[in-house]
Amino acid sequence: MVQVPTADRLHGSNLDLPGDGTGGRGAWLVAMGWVVGRDADAVEIQVHGPGGLLRRGPVELPRPDVAVRLPESPASARAGFRISVGLLGLPPHVDLEVVALLADGTTVPLASVMVDRVGAVAGRPAALDPLLVTSLGRMGTTWLMRLLSCHPEVVVHDDYPHELGVARYWAHLARVATEPADTVDSAHPDRFSATRGSVGHNPYFGAFLARTPGLNEWLGVRFPELLGSSLRQATDEFYGLVAASQGNERARFFAEKCLPDQLPDTFRSFWPGTKELFLVRDIRDVLCSMLSFNAKRGTSSFGREYMADDQAFVVQLAADLTRLVASWDRRRDDALLVRYEELVIDPVSTLTTVFAHLGLDDSPAVVAGVVDEASRPAAELEAHRTTSDPAASIGRWRHDLAGGDSALLDCCDEHFTPLLERLGYATTGPGVRAADLGRSLESVLGAL
Repeated sequence: MVQVPTADRLHGSNLDLPGDGTGGRGAWLVAMGWVVGRDADAVEIQVHGPGGLLRRGPVELPRPDVAVRLPESPASARAGFRISVGLLGLPPHVDLEVVALLADGTTVPLASVMVDRVGAVAGRPAALDPLLVTSLGRMGTTWLMRLLSCHPEVVVHDDYPHELGVARYWAHLARVATEPADTVDSAHPDRFSATRGSVGHNPYFGAFLARTPGLNEWLGVRFPELLGSSLRQATDEFYGLVAASQGNERARFFAEKCLPDQLPDTFRSFWPGTKELFLVRDIRDVLCSMLSFNAKRGTSSFGREYMADDQAFVVQLAADLTRLVASWDRRRDDALLVRYEELVIDPVSTLTTVFAHLGLDDSPAVVAGVVDEASRPAAELEAHRTTSDPAASIGRWRHDLAGGDSALLDCCDEHFTPLLERLGYATTGPGVRAADLGRSLESVLGAL
């Protein structure tokens, strides 16, 4: 996105809304105003958030007041815009950027909007709260999910590799269905029924009902409450059946894997009791694990299939890890960071911390029982591994990468180092992470 100084490209602009009270109780926000380009007409308004472009819409609404103000510009007569942006699924405190796209392809920043969104939508309380394991592929999520599944207060679907995501799907459905109209990129009121495979945003929520704001208020506040109640009930019943099939009568959480996308914030919008664990691992070891797993299966996956070479894959992994680190930075006040290395080296201490953070039974007997049960031999776990044992997977990059393409190792240093340091990992010397681990990898592996 190329940005240029506003004064050089615009005759003028104004953001009339948002203002005090816009968006009812904070379920959505209306961006309304006008913009007139100087050398190139303003053709589109864009609203950007933490994940990039959220919504866009044309500059085409009649603005007689602007035409009077700027009679020298023919475009001033239809210089208005109105865009509705759903806030459910965004962080509680978020900065939105409103920019104008000009006909020559450049963009001009118009305004920054600081939004304090309401908390989770009201409605029927949940019997089971979500426990999200937010991470990336080959970071150890299957092992952590197996450990969680062995705790008597957590229910996880048994099927390997524990990637059932019905709650994620329903949360995504609820977020999309409660979004205001987006007739540019989503459902159009004249054509939505023609797309049998998708639903899209509500094409009538927004400008269509602008003259009867009470209806927009209902769609933006009461409808999410109704949908949220149904969502929580459906999830309770579904995971209640899973728990019953496992003989689990104490379940308080259902656990699912998550990526660092919009869904963890969406869960928080619909479940006030959401808990989140961020599982991280030395991304250099992750790279080696992915490449080895691909070689083991004779396939290419994890995004490597779209890359020209391993160096391009490193760049993509760095972008993925950047999103994970950014998500952790935003939610670290109520989430917990779990390092794969610590989970493997000292599972009892690590799980005790995890269970205490979640408010679960963290007694020595329960923790020991979880570790013992999860450690029972399982054919699917053996098939999942690319090293002789979990301990051998720690620091594997030193021999996997060091004997190979030096350019690949240099690429890893360039793109991974800043991110590893932000997560507390050592990027030089023999350690696998910062000194606060208390002991080096060599001493740990020597004691195993």
